[in-house]
Amino acid sequence: ILIVDSILKIRTILEIAAENTLNAIAISDVRGILLYVNKAFITLWGYESKEQVLGRNALESWSTKEDAKKVMETMLTTGTYLGELE
Repeated sequence: ILIVDSILKIRTILEIAAENTLNAIAISDVRGILLYVNKAFITLWGYESKEQVLGRNALESWSTKEDAKKVMETMLTTGTYLGELE
């Protein structure tokens, strides 16, 4: 029970940190469907709420299909993508 409590506390801290960072964070599944976005992502991309974004394909956020393809290839081969979107 002590381990479960510790894990829940850490998860809560991480959720608060992700929500309040100035950096936009988005998490998608392997198909590119957005599962999580933070407040900074909403603000940066000009949305009004998470509901406008969640469930949509992350590729819609990139300005070109070439950029989207590059990012998705990186995510599929390495499991992650860290970079800036324009």
